[in-house]
Amino acid sequence: MKKLCTYFAVFLCLIFLMVPLQAASAAPTPTPATPAASGAPDADSLNCTSAVLMDASNGKILFSKKPDEQIFPASTTKLMTVLLLLENSALDDEIKCGREVDQFHSSSSLVGLDQNEKVTVKDMVYACLLASGNDAAAAAAVHVAGSESAFVEKMNEKAAALGLENTHFENAHGLQKETHYSTARDMASLARTVIKNETIIQVAGTKEYTMPATNLSGEREFINTNRLIESKTENDEKFLYEYATGLKTGSTPKAGNCLVASAEKDGATLIAAIFNDPTKEGAARWEIAKTLFEYGFSLQDLGIDTGAILSGDPEIYSIIESQPLKVQVKDADADDPHNGMLELEVTLDDAQVSALSAETIAAVKANPNSIELNLSPNEFTAPVAKGQVVGTATYSLDGQELFTGQVSASRSVAATGGVTAGAQASQPGYLVEPEGGGFNILWVVIPAALLLIILLRIMLKRRSVRRRRKRVSRRRTTYYNF
Repeated sequence: MKKLCTYFAVFLCLIFLMVPLQAASAAPTPTPATPAASGAPDADSLNCTSAVLMDASNGKILFSKKPDEQIFPASTTKLMTVLLLLENSALDDEIKCGREVDQFHSSSSLVGLDQNEKVTVKDMVYACLLASGNDAAAAAAVHVAGSESAFVEKMNEKAAALGLENTHFENAHGLQKETHYSTARDMASLARTVIKNETIIQVAGTKEYTMPATNLSGEREFINTNRLIESKTENDEKFLYEYATGLKTGSTPKAGNCLVASAEKDGATLIAAIFNDPTKEGAARWEIAKTLFEYGFSLQDLGIDTGAILSGDPEIYSIIESQPLKVQVKDADADDPHNGMLELEVTLDDAQVSALSAETIAAVKANPNSIELNLSPNEFTAPVAKGQVVGTATYSLDGQELFTGQVSASRSVAATGGVTAGAQASQPGYLVEPEGGGFNILWVVIPAALLLIILLRIMLKRRSVRRRRKRVSRRRTTYYNF
């Protein structure tokens, strides 16, 4: 019996050792994100939802992470507000505040303006950009358009004129609304226009400002919320960046911590747009901005023509986006609202798009319907989690590979019985194993366990018989010795 127990224990140990080996062999190899360019930051390591680095001189994207993913801009919205204010007012014009300044909760970011208070346009710009006053933005909106709703119309008209195709504004200050959204690409493009205004870049680069007394208030002290420009505490000093020139911060619970920043070095001006930094007090956005700026300036130092090399033609992205990629997911739950049909989102490798020759770009534009797509893998099995990286898309034209993209799920798809993606979906880059593939350890474990149970019962039965015989033998011996 002791030998049997020993064999049984050894067998169980072997089984448990085999399980992780089987899991490892069944799990597909992760598909890593391709770096944007040699020496470029690793997009996956940036602690934010989306980010863009733009060359302000030509609008070219030097680096991006999910540049067209919808984000909430929070108070970076005020860049558009201030731009329209300055385009429709003189700096010494006077703004008389109305009821619009009283609509905000006390916990909101406020300058503390009162009804009937009179403030110059210049001071209102400081109140919006440095102090990020929501009341200041509302007062500016009413001053320009007569009402906030009319001003919002102007904001969206301006966005359309600037080509911000994925942006829609609902207010002048950036407080959370589901229909108030943008993208990192659009906000960087807005910033490119904004920094052409000398007043904005001067104000946004100011560390501290004392707003003069008004008819209803004494002086107000503003400290720039951009930690690349000014530190609030000693701990913030590590975020200071000597080449930073401005722009605007933002933060709401749903938007996360946001930053649209500009920097200038040796005549080159760069713009960084960073959205949804989830860290406490938004510490990551400052480091991300510095990393992006240093990368961009390193290209300038190397004499690389960023306009010619490091940015893809926007029309190429539009062509790909105009061709939705949909797949049928196997084993989807019967209650799936789309019957298992899943639209995939493709994040193109910007470096590859940027490296296309002028002739290739022209050929793609001339024959957009001739682009061939190879999806790897070409089968997907539920469950799938929203945002899960599920494969790679390779685009070709006339047999010539153009560029690749990382493919992710646009929504979650539950498996039959309502099973959702759990541990597997929590490992980005792992693909769903195709149906019917590979060896299953249960084919060995279950029969072996049944066999062991049978053997154990037989051995126990034999042991019981031997014990009974011994007891009978002892009774007989005792009787004859009496």
